[in-house]
Amino acid sequence: MDCALTLVAGGRPVKLVSECLGVARSQLTVRIKQSASPKTRRSRPVNDAELVAEIQQQVSELPSYGYRRVWGLLRRARETQLLPAINVKRVYRVMRDHNLLLERRIKQHCHGAES
Repeated sequence: MDCALTLVAGGRPVKLVSECLGVARSQLTVRIKQSASPKTRRSRPVNDAELVAEIQQQVSELPSYGYRRVWGLLRRARETQLLPAINVKRVYRVMRDHNLLLERRIKQHCHGAES
């Protein structure tokens, strides 16, 4: 497949290359349209520094809010400023990485009146 991609990048026709090398033309065109390296597609384009600042501001104002409520506040604030929305998983990851999550509560089970 790499050889076919190299030939097509060199200017050879896709149909001719796929027939000669026995590669599916549809798969070859899909690979051509993809970016050069898959890692560049997966990289995070937005820096988390400004998001951390926004989250820290929300947490300082409302320290009892968890990641879901913080995410809701950020989402609402960004809607009013016409900024793109933030994924809740990203908010959770950033808060976890910067130790901004709330401590987990251990529920106390109350047992009925013991006689």
